Amino acid sequence: MKLPLSNRLLACCAFVRKGDRVADVGCDHGYLGIHLLTEGIAKSIIASDVAEGPLQSAMRNAAKFGVRVLPPDVNSSDENFSTDGKDIRFGLLAIKNVGRPIARAIIREREGAPFRSFDGFISRMINSDLNKRSVEYMIKCGVFDSLGVTRSSLMSCYENIIDSEHERLRNNISGQMDFF
Repeated sequence: MKLPLSNRLLACCAFVRKGDRVADVGCDHGYLGIHLLTEGIAKSIIASDVAEGPLQSAMRNAAKFGVRVLPPDVNSSDENFSTDGKDIRFGLLAIKNVGRPIARAIIREREGAPFRSFDGFISRMINSDLNKRSVEYMIKCGVFDSLGVTRSSLMSCYENIIDSEHERLRNNISGQMDFF
């Protein structure tokens, strides 16, 4: 008699858990894939180390099961891929030139209040490790789409906005120094 897939998987996991760590990770993926589909797919995407081939494969698998992979969002994305209801939200660390310090700074800054505009994002994040290249890649992959501004308009003006914010900071600092 053949056991149902979930029972076969759990029996296999009980045996494999005595083995090495890789088998344990596979068991976790299998359990999540059966019982918590969205979380299982998110975990497999994270485990793929965001390499192009495995990431594309994991996203195709998500589509087969009716799970949407939502684009990254400045107000919703976590560091890694995460679940958003029945969907998966793209993680900030999967964006080229966005490192852990920038991702953590964005998440920490939006805890107080969500970002309402691109200008507001730049003015609140200017003191972090944010640079023009990371902002460019964030624009290209749609992080700011929820703010109601088109990517093309942001691409045409983001450097000027960052430069003017840096200039404003320099003027504030020089004004303080001249005052004393």
